[in-house]
Amino acid sequence: MQTQTDRAKMLEHLANMTDAEAYANAVDDPDCPPLTGIELAGFVCLKDIPGTSLLERFKKAQLRQKKQVITARFDADVVNYYKSKGKGYQSIMNAALRACMEAELAARGQHI
Repeated sequence: MQTQTDRAKMLEHLANMTDAEAYANAVDDPDCPPLTGIELAGFVCLKDIPGTSLLERFKKAQLRQKKQVITARFDADVVNYYKSKGKGYQSIMNAALRACMEAELAARGQHI
């Protein structure tokens, strides 16, 4: 069990840690590896979602996150390419399709 003295020492150590040390500790944490660019691309920024309140924006973001099951056929080399990326390859494929969709909509002056 941690004593008050131990806790105070730990908090002092954290307060005196440089940004570089904090970053190195975060990167080395096996329980929380850094997110990849593809994972970060899957995040939704609430400020980019239209709506009058934070709650309204959040609800719209949740609706967007719902997935729809479909049957689709893709070229074998395309599927193999995404499968080679490992677990989560379907989410990566979804992100690639979303990027194409958003680029097309932006070219037309539309937004989601």
